[in-house]
Amino acid sequence: MDYTNPRYTYTSCDVGTLANQTWPNGTSPDAAISTGAEGDVLSYLPGQRLSACTCPGEDHPGPDVSVGRAAPEIDLIEAQILLSVQHGEVSQSFQVAPFDDYYQFDNSSGSAEVHDADMTHYNTYLGGHFQQAVSGLTLLPDRIYYDQVTGGRSKEFATFSFEYAAFPEEREKGYIHWVTDGKPAWTMYADAVGPNPRTQIGRRIVSEEPMYMVSRLVDFDEPPLIKQILNLHAVSSNLRLWSNAC
Repeated sequence: MDYTNPRYTYTSCDVGTLANQTWPNGTSPDAAISTGAEGDVLSYLPGQRLSACTCPGEDHPGPDVSVGRAAPEIDLIEAQILLSVQHGEVSQSFQVAPFDDYYQFDNSSGSAEVHDADMTHYNTYLGGHFQQAVSGLTLLPDRIYYDQVTGGRSKEFATFSFEYAAFPEEREKGYIHWVTDGKPAWTMYADAVGPNPRTQIGRRIVSEEPMYMVSRLVDFDEPPLIKQILNLHAVSSNLRLWSNAC
């Protein structure tokens, strides 16, 4: 499983498949050398294992050695607290590799869209040496929390969802659309992570691979004592998955 799922979502054969997103001599592209966190190199990834640069006869699951294989991560609910106003919010993101310079996705009109600026804004966290985060943050209603009361209301359910569509023959049409508390939050279109001439990489694609669902309450890396102190509660009424007919 080594680097078949480090958020690569890529099927171009270029420097984006290589370790650190640089050519083997490590001298270029310039953006891959100097636009990472704190002016460091952009990527610490060791390269895409099942890339579109695979030579005939080498290990590759198909359907052809010229097709890059791996999958990104699409996050529906990553809850956090906006400390400045002591209010809950949720991160909804698409985590990909290889990376844009400074990890900055294209959030211009036509590439991404916030549907209610009073509730949602783009995340200032853009990624780091092991992932690029295409992320939006949306405020959460207090009534969904376990031990907070707003007008006598608490412990209520809210609906969160996302829809993604990939078009293998027309990848520029791909998109991911997120919903929070039953309302449209934001949409990422395919060109948000389109070709980047500065890092000399091609389009990162909305996933065409089979994906699986993961549901968990806290981060796997949280120490047991932290989990005990937080005394967290979370209740899910149901998890539903729809797929268009093939």
